[in-house]
Amino acid sequence: MKLAIIGYGRLGKEVNELTKGTEIEVVMKINSQNVAELNASNLRGVDVALELSGPESATKNLKTLAENRINTVCGSTGWLNDYSSIVNQFISSQTGFLYASNFSLGMNLAFELNRYAAQLFAQFEFTPKIEETHHIHKKDKPSGTAISLAEDLIKNNGRIEDWKLKDTVESITLGSNNLPIISYRRGEVVGSHTVSYDSAFEAFSISHEALDRRTFAAGALTACKWIFKKKGIFDMKDVLGIKKEGDATN
Repeated sequence: MKLAIIGYGRLGKEVNELTKGTEIEVVMKINSQNVAELNASNLRGVDVALELSGPESATKNLKTLAENRINTVCGSTGWLNDYSSIVNQFISSQTGFLYASNFSLGMNLAFELNRYAAQLFAQFEFTPKIEETHHIHKKDKPSGTAISLAEDLIKNNGRIEDWKLKDTVESITLGSNNLPIISYRRGEVVGSHTVSYDSAFEAFSISHEALDRRTFAAGALTACKWIFKKKGIFDMKDVLGIKKEGDATN
């Protein structure tokens, strides 16, 4: 399989390292210095693209990949206002597309637990919140993973109307109809997410912490291998085989 890595930053380099000695050949590496090389001519022969460029250029890159019918896995966040139009372009081109806000196996299982917990706690007087911590180099705030957790919680809870970015835990009011997300940027933290439900007398939480960036690289590479030669719109639930009938593709 011939792979293009679009957005050759920290994660892209980790993915490249994991391909060494495997059947996967990285034939294109795009960063901000050579983005003009992402064109129809150079994409000939590419089987799968991994798009990791970030919010500023993801939409443009994804349009190019859809136009050239390149099966694509996207891990960029901060561009989801354009999600529907991008999906329609991949559908029109009869090409495979998979978006994931987080590629780690554990985090994707935590997404499932989060959806189920949101349904259970909807009938009781608990106030949810989300806290996430990442390294100081991360550009978007809150993280795409935190937004995915929030949107899933809202969809499955019924009592929560929207999510709001908050500065501190102390600014949260019990019983609020808004879901607070508190984002921390500290040192070189790989990534930590916690969904909590608090009442006056007790607390419950689901937490996931990535200990090594290679967990994201391994998951991204698994997704790339999975989507090879497939057509349609997918997510990590498809890759992990945990999608249930009626589940939407986000």
